[in-house]
Amino acid sequence: MLMIVCLSSFTLFSVTTESENNKQSKRQIRREQRKLRKEKAKEEAEKMAILTAVMVENQSFILEANMLFDRYGNTENVSASTNFVSVTPERGVLQLAFDDLDFGFNGLGGITCAGQVTKYDYKKLKHGGYQVQYSIFGANGSFDVSMSIQPSGFAMATIRGNWGEDLKYQGKIIPAGKSGAYEGMIDYTL
Repeated sequence: MLMIVCLSSFTLFSVTTESENNKQSKRQIRREQRKLRKEKAKEEAEKMAILTAVMVENQSFILEANMLFDRYGNTENVSASTNFVSVTPERGVLQLAFDDLDFGFNGLGGITCAGQVTKYDYKKLKHGGYQVQYSIFGANGSFDVSMSIQPSGFAMATIRGNWGEDLKYQGKIIPAGKSGAYEGMIDYTL
């Protein structure tokens, strides 16, 4: 009888110990997976910060906007492929298009303004982001562009035109050659 009690308590003790070891190993696996995810996210953030710096310094990127803001703070979710701010050393483009409109100056339900980029200037901020300012002079008028770009590539651009109104584009910047943005027709009769 004593032997049976000893064997059962030993079995119970070993099962309990094994159960605790399994819990411990599951916790360790989750901790290691979490650590690997954090390291991977940190590496990707560093790569994006380097890419953002190259794009800004070479003046060659497109802000594909997924949201627009007017001067009153009203927001509109928009398609990134037809709403963008593009800048290259030779040319700048501002495009605004709404999916629910079938008409517009650019054939996409909005307007496209293109012109020569002048006064391109950028400043690196303390947190690693950039403040970019430039002007676009084209047949549709002149526009001042002020962009705040985070190291992650998230950006906000404020466009001020001839009429004193401003419009804000919010989205991510990507290299000019890798954009899926579709540029509409440019109407010079405005």
